Amino acid sequence: MVSKEILSEVELKTLDILIKGRVQGVGYRAFVLKYARMLNLTGTVRNDSDGSVQVVARGYDENLMIFLRKLKRGPIFASVKEIHYTELKHANDYEDFTVLY
Repeated sequence: MVSKEILSEVELKTLDILIKGRVQGVGYRAFVLKYARMLNLTGTVRNDSDGSVQVVARGYDENLMIFLRKLKRGPIFASVKEIHYTELKHANDYEDFTVLY
């Protein structure tokens, strides 16, 4: 029999997500933070110097897929042009979801 702790760890995934478009100066990081916390995800969000937004999100697959759909939409004044993500095989254990400055 597999313990719940081991099963939970197996089901958790971490995604490295890059969002391009008009995603800075429009409340995008706050939007990301809100939905990450609503979906019980952990990780980080930050602006990149090239105008994109970088997200690392850790959680259950179903919640991550919902999160990606939200990120594609973005807040009202954002215009997401591209979204790319890869699964990280070796990722940090985050305690919460935070904005990096």
